[in-house]
Amino acid sequence: MRFFRRSSVRARIAALLSVLVLLWAFAAWVTARESFNLLVLNYLETAGVTTEELVEAMQQERRLSAAVAAGGSDADLHDELAAVRGRTDLLVAGWRDLVDRPSQRFAASDRLAERYQRFDAHLADLPVVRGQLDAGSATPEEVRQTYTGTVTAGFAIYRAMSGLDDQEVARQSGLLVELSQARELLSQQDALLAAAYQRGQLAQPELVEFVQLVGAQRGLYERIAAELPPDVRSLYDTAVADPAVSELRRLQDRLMAEADPGAAAPVADEQWRSAVTAAMASMRQLELAGTEVVVQGAMPVVAGILVRLLLVGGLGLVAVLLSITTGRTIIRRLETLTDHASTLAGERLPAVVRRLRSGEPVDVAAEAPPLADPGGGEVGELATAFNRVQQAAVQAAVEQAELRRGVRDVFLSLARRTQGLVSRQLKVLDEAERREADPDKMAELFRIDHLATRMRRNAENLIVLSGASSGRTWRHPVSMVDLIRGAISEVEEYTRVTVLAVDEGAVPGQAAGDLIHLLAELVENAAAYSPPYAPVTVSGQRVARGFAIEIEDRGLGMSESELAAVNSRLADPPDFDLADASHLGHYVVAKLAQRHEVRVQLRSSPYGGVSAVALIPQALVLEPALASAELPRRERTSGAGQHTEEIEVGSDQRTGSAAGPTAGPTAVPPTGPQPATPQTEHAAGTSGSFAKTPDSDATTPVNGAARPAESAAGQTAAGLPWRVRQANLPRQLRSEVAGAGQAGADEPGCETGSGSPGDEPADRDPEEVRRMMSAYQHGTRLGRQEAADPPPPAIGRVRSSDVPQEKQEG
Repeated sequence: MRFFRRSSVRARIAALLSVLVLLWAFAAWVTARESFNLLVLNYLETAGVTTEELVEAMQQERRLSAAVAAGGSDADLHDELAAVRGRTDLLVAGWRDLVDRPSQRFAASDRLAERYQRFDAHLADLPVVRGQLDAGSATPEEVRQTYTGTVTAGFAIYRAMSGLDDQEVARQSGLLVELSQARELLSQQDALLAAAYQRGQLAQPELVEFVQLVGAQRGLYERIAAELPPDVRSLYDTAVADPAVSELRRLQDRLMAEADPGAAAPVADEQWRSAVTAAMASMRQLELAGTEVVVQGAMPVVAGILVRLLLVGGLGLVAVLLSITTGRTIIRRLETLTDHASTLAGERLPAVVRRLRSGEPVDVAAEAPPLADPGGGEVGELATAFNRVQQAAVQAAVEQAELRRGVRDVFLSLARRTQGLVSRQLKVLDEAERREADPDKMAELFRIDHLATRMRRNAENLIVLSGASSGRTWRHPVSMVDLIRGAISEVEEYTRVTVLAVDEGAVPGQAAGDLIHLLAELVENAAAYSPPYAPVTVSGQRVARGFAIEIEDRGLGMSESELAAVNSRLADPPDFDLADASHLGHYVVAKLAQRHEVRVQLRSSPYGGVSAVALIPQALVLEPALASAELPRRERTSGAGQHTEEIEVGSDQRTGSAAGPTAGPTAVPPTGPQPATPQTEHAAGTSGSFAKTPDSDATTPVNGAARPAESAAGQTAAGLPWRVRQANLPRQLRSEVAGAGQAGADEPGCETGSGSPGDEPADRDPEEVRRMMSAYQHGTRLGRQEAADPPPPAIGRVRSSDVPQEKQEG
């Protein structure tokens, strides 16, 4: 039963048709076997007639051979024997040729074939007995026994041929064979007396045998007469009443009553021959008439066989063919439905979904056309149901796409609002930082500023996943170093990131925002999944196909299968799945990389972690001379009056009504120098690490030039000086980048100071210098405390609640 439940409709229909075909084949075979028997009887009739003629010739040769063996020397007797032998030889040759034909071998049963072989063996002994007879060494008894055995083998063939499926016809045919055997007994009597007449006396054994033969003959006739059908019985009674038969019976009685052993027979030879010949002819006519009656009686049987053959064979075959045709029609219609369903599921529906995702309009009626001719019956109802299903499927896909589009628009609107609010928050924090003089509060403001920057990146993640642009662009190319610095400034654990050698190069300003976001996701991921004491290194090199930026961590790494899955996702970004939120960063990186044809690939690091390589295509790599001096920067004043420069991560372009004010600069708290051991020090606002030896007295400024004194062109409400553009640049660069600075003033997010670009900063007063040195001393003290009590090595993964869980390591 489980097989039928799991089998296909084709298999079930084939099973039903197989059962029907088997039943028809069985019924047809039963009927065809009877028809086959009729065909066999047609072949056997020819063999039976030939065998009968040969048996009669053997009976004649037996009588003449017995007479010659008894001493008959009459020339006429020998001539007659020679003629009979010639006729017998012709019949033997004809019989052997007949039974060797393929049709006869096909028609003959195993039993009949065995009787053929036995009869042929007796025929093969005829030359031997003939030779003995001609040599005078054969006795009448030996001759009669040899020929009688051959004739008996011939009658065995008759019996094998009379077997039919119809019991009544077979019984009547058997009775006809027994009539022939009764006539054979009379022929044996004739051969026995022929030898006695040649010797002139009837020996005692011959007399006994004669009496036995007569008794067997009469007893057989009486038994046959009792079993004959009425039509044949009337023929039998007529034959028995024939005067020739009556005369023969009288002579037999006289021979049995008056014959003395060793004396001549009381009946003359001519009298016996005349009576025997007439009686055998009468009995032969009885056999022929009985055969005709049996054949006529078998005609209804034959007609019934033919009718059954026509009904079972013809109509059954028509029914089988009709069933097969119906089954094939059902299967073909089901296959058509299957093909349409497969086409819908594998081609049309995915194409509709792709078109919907690309924003194309979709006509449900055109994309889900109904089947041309569903037909009637259950299969037609199934086809009609399928038409409704495919229309519902396409309609559901359209509605689902509209729903996803609506959800995407909602997320995009919320993300734009969040982006605008965060940008305004950064503006407010920037103003607060400018007014604040307390180092501790400044540090808190820096941390809040840094969190706001990361919040902006998370909001941009939603924008990227919605398929829109984040809006951060620059009018001028951005150098690779600033690109990497901007990315590092947006991660949580920026202090662990070390920037190694970076070749010169730049990217267009239109792509800088997305590339910063892409690199920030990779750096954040590397820092989140590596121990807190392990560094994350970033390097950039020019290669033949563009610019390769490598981010390497020293975490627990990923398995080969995980790397393959992530690389596949990065190379061919799938549709974002809400259920797969753990790989949010992968989707963002993949979308950004696809937008700018950047190739991102993860591989195992020699340190046991993961190395991420972002290959920026050659089309986006510009010469360094085309890039601005740096990313837009803003100057901050710490609580001690210490000036720090900070990379302006980008300017958010307003997009729609949901866009907020332009984003403020990213605040990165400075890390004080560590005099205890050589280590990297993160420049404030750059987030990149630059080597500093313990014997260094001061940290080299980011731009490599000494800072001039602060301008006294104006002060804030807190008494701090206003920002003056180009005040921190070397004199030789001021005129070169003046135009760029002026252009940058027009960009969103780039602040303009109130001072004149050419004004020199004013000298610091002693109180300001004291506050600056106090803050410096406070920072170095904190650094020594952290160096004296380092955090324990992390075991396993290091996660941050603020970092998207996009990379599965270990």
